[in-house]
Amino acid sequence: MVDYQQWDKNIESAIAGLPEDTNFSRAQSFLRAFPTGLSTFRAKVEAEEFSTTLPIPLAEWQKHPTFLLRFAIAEWQEEQSGKPRTVLEQILNLSLKRIHETQEWRSGKGDNWIQWGYKDMDSFYSSYTTPTEERSSIDKWFLQLFYGRDKSGRPVHYELLPNTYHEELIQSIIKRRIINNEHTLRNRMIEYNSIEGPYEDPILGVTWVLDARELSMWSYNSMYKTMSNMLNYSKQYTSRHYPEQGYRALVVNLGSVLITLYNLAMKVMPASTRSTTSCHGDNDILDKVIGWDNVPMMFRNNTKQNNLTEQENSNLQQLPWNK
Repeated sequence: MVDYQQWDKNIESAIAGLPEDTNFSRAQSFLRAFPTGLSTFRAKVEAEEFSTTLPIPLAEWQKHPTFLLRFAIAEWQEEQSGKPRTVLEQILNLSLKRIHETQEWRSGKGDNWIQWGYKDMDSFYSSYTTPTEERSSIDKWFLQLFYGRDKSGRPVHYELLPNTYHEELIQSIIKRRIINNEHTLRNRMIEYNSIEGPYEDPILGVTWVLDARELSMWSYNSMYKTMSNMLNYSKQYTSRHYPEQGYRALVVNLGSVLITLYNLAMKVMPASTRSTTSCHGDNDILDKVIGWDNVPMMFRNNTKQNNLTEQENSNLQQLPWNK
């Protein structure tokens, strides 16, 4: 039996002991502002007056400290202004409401389950695979892969942004994204946050690398259609039910004109997204954040190499949508 209460206290104590000049992550900053925020939130989540109202009980992996931290931190800032809330009780009550809504969605409430043909999240996660006839087309159009970890120990997700638009593939991309988010919660975060510690830097999300080398002003219309669909899905599902999934996002190889357009687009995104996303004209930031030796060759340089090497394929992290 896992002693989650002690685990919470170990994390809180380790973060409280960090030097003041530490470059704090969001999880660390939250627990510096509210030193007992995690253990207080667990007590609320486990209280009978809340737990008995949930449409479905929390699964064991949802009791993990990183899961609770995600939902607590998600309500720390006001969505539009980005200003931090200062009363812990208010933050945690909003977080409880968010967990309740997420459990409703997971239980099968929502038009998407009927549309996709699944009863609930468990059935979706356990049985979904990318249709064979679509797999090759999707991988060529909107390449997505997990490979290695960055210098802070967080897993890295790479995307090669598409310069064309394929309406018929959008739903499959959205499903794969959600399956991947679910896999990160159920597996990656458990793997990277052990009960034995270390405790001082909880890994809640991943580093996203979005490579825009294929984009140009000529592909703006296709890019806009693709990203509009993805942003719409994000607002419906990811932002609501997978908070703090992205530790940071690095948009690279944009060029000066597209940097301006992306920065304008970011203004309509939630405050947490704006604060964790940076846009770059080249890809030098990858060496600083990840290290060239840990970046797949096709993302390390700007050649037309669009495939992993044989060695890189053998080191590729398992992608749940192709199981």
